[in-house]
Amino acid sequence: MTDPSTTTSFPGAPRKGGYFGVDYDIEGADVGYRWYERERLSPQFWFGHGLSYTTFDYRDISVEIGAGGLPVVSLTIENTGDRAGVETPQVYIAPPAGQGQDTFRLAAFHRVRLHAGEASAVQLVLTEERVYSSYDPDGSRWTRAAGDYLVRIGRRAGHTEFEACLRLTSRTWGYADAN
Repeated sequence: MTDPSTTTSFPGAPRKGGYFGVDYDIEGADVGYRWYERERLSPQFWFGHGLSYTTFDYRDISVEIGAGGLPVVSLTIENTGDRAGVETPQVYIAPPAGQGQDTFRLAAFHRVRLHAGEASAVQLVLTEERVYSSYDPDGSRWTRAAGDYLVRIGRRAGHTEFEACLRLTSRTWGYADAN
């Protein structure tokens, strides 16, 4: 088997043909919707965008610390349209300023199917703490910094129905601590 002249080479073989370099450091950890937010750009369709044949209303929204010190978002979603539909509320969180993450990250979501006129209470627990923590590879540990975290609830990235500030305490854990 031989390489086509328009490619690089098989592993271990000298490079031949034309190839172009790709800069993978453009986005860093801010991939997709986070890159658009960081660059203050607005894509045609934000992450989580969907079309529906009905409308929904968010109300009774609260953000608090739940069991185990984890953030909990509670809200009621009502189908205000005239036909059944599905809504997926999304929770985004940003750590305190100066923690190395300047963008909101998706921390929880829940798909809700409602008939016309039906309402449902939804509770989203932000159980995946790694989303709003930082990892120390030298110590093999995660750290959730103490401070004020911004929490956004919306229908998609780039859309906010509600925003709140939540004060979290510091927490450090490693994989050995998981069990």
